[in-house]
Amino acid sequence: MALVVDRAELLINEVCRFCGKWRDFFAIIGVGVSTYCLYCAIKNSVCSIWEHFSGVFTVKRRLEKYGSHAVVIGPASAIRNELMKKLSDNGLHLILVHDEPPSDRYQTYFEFQYARQITTQNVQNLKTDAAVFDYRKLLSTNSIKLMFDTTCCVDQVPCMDLSSETALGRKKLREWFEKDARFRLAILLTRQHLASKAGSLAVTVVSCQNSGREFFKRKIFEESIARLLYLSQSNRAIMDQYFLPWRLQNLVPLYDPFGDHSPGKKEADIAQGVGLLPTLYSFWVPKPITYVTHLLWSVGQSSISTGYLPHTFLLWCLKWLPLSCPLWTQPKQEQEQPSTSSDNFHIWRLSEGGIVHTNKCRNFAFSH
Repeated sequence: MALVVDRAELLINEVCRFCGKWRDFFAIIGVGVSTYCLYCAIKNSVCSIWEHFSGVFTVKRRLEKYGSHAVVIGPASAIRNELMKKLSDNGLHLILVHDEPPSDRYQTYFEFQYARQITTQNVQNLKTDAAVFDYRKLLSTNSIKLMFDTTCCVDQVPCMDLSSETALGRKKLREWFEKDARFRLAILLTRQHLASKAGSLAVTVVSCQNSGREFFKRKIFEESIARLLYLSQSNRAIMDQYFLPWRLQNLVPLYDPFGDHSPGKKEADIAQGVGLLPTLYSFWVPKPITYVTHLLWSVGQSSISTGYLPHTFLLWCLKWLPLSCPLWTQPKQEQEQPSTSSDNFHIWRLSEGGIVHTNKCRNFAFSH
């Protein structure tokens, strides 16, 4: 028995002696790999921040690469108007596709304020083959290589009674779908033109400045993204950029279902705009002029995925802020009104694959 114990002890000592020789070696490898990963993470973060902020010095040079004209498509919104001002201030002539009544106020304002020419095209006029031909000719004449799609930018979320049982509801629904189809046609025609131009750029901007209920905001973005992806296939000749000012939902599983201390919960509170200081909330949902300024810093840089840098920093801060922080309070619970049979009706909802018939509540949010 003693002999067996001695042999076992000798075996253990031999194993310890053998592993001890390689222990320092494996420790050095582990420290080296950890240091290299940390170096790469810091390098990528610093490079991304530098690339974003250095864009302020190269905005005009990057825009000039796409010619002297740009197309802006979308209804009236604060984002669209600020974007047009910034583009004109950087020396670009504009072609505006809108749905407003005919007026010379755009030409007068931009020629007087920025000494730039703006050509307006009403989207309702794209009903005939002749109008489509004229629009194609306008794009070819000005050698358009840059397009800004602002059809998903919304200032307010209107609540419309679109009951299929009323003639007024059917009329409003038909008018909205017709206008939306005209905007889709204008974007499709512009993309077909850009596909024939090497090195062209298509920028899609999504924004909602409405301060209403979270349900309407979420529905707005769902409808906007569905129309954004529908018939917007990428082309090798076109570089696509998509800018979203704040997260739509917790698409990344940041939310901990077993606790309320996760960054996803705090991020949801930020999106709802409750229990948070207004100063910090203004960083999360930027003003139109701030959002457009950051957006232009990133236009033309394929490595930039968001037009508003503070989101990354705030998301990092959320991981370290305790739930007992004075910035956080108990979120306000909305009182949901019980639905009745008279409040239910049939509506049509745009999805990525087409139009889906659903049953929803009486108020519905549209993005135009």
